[in-house]
Amino acid sequence: AALRQRATGPDAGPADALAFGALLLELGCRREAELQLVTAATGGVADARHRLARLYALDGDLVRARRWLAAAPPTPAAMVSEGYLRFKERDFAAAVKSFEAALADGGPTLGDDRQRALLYLGKSLHEARDDARAVPVLEALLAEGTGSVFEAGAAHTLRHIREPQHSAAH
Repeated sequence: AALRQRATGPDAGPADALAFGALLLELGCRREAELQLVTAATGGVADARHRLARLYALDGDLVRARRWLAAAPPTPAAMVSEGYLRFKERDFAAAVKSFEAALADGGPTLGDDRQRALLYLGKSLHEARDDARAVPVLEALLAEGTGSVFEAGAAHTLRHIREPQHSAAH
């Protein structure tokens, strides 16, 4: 509530819009997240650009996602967004490269994006038919034991790999 008030109040600036938009995006509130992230991006907050790319990729608008990503500076967090866009484009080899680069360059400084990168790295490796590399990545993520949605995604993907007869076919 305090973040909403700060981001929408009379003294709100682009950085406030980014903070609120990023939180809304994580919570799945896409429409309001878009408004806040566009406000931040057009207000000069570069980090909002790759988050908009991620939002549009999530919605399947890959052309718009690519446009916003092209305007984002090449940070480790932007590399995670690049990897996610490549995953959505079904370019799994390129997605793997983006996620590996983000993890190598950003590591622990990625925050939640680190677990996102690990999950989608594992999923990309699996989709590229490299389960020998995917399984250890996903198992390591699951072993972190934070209870995150990314760990739940890793558990689901591992179950899919180990029991393909119970999962949807590729």
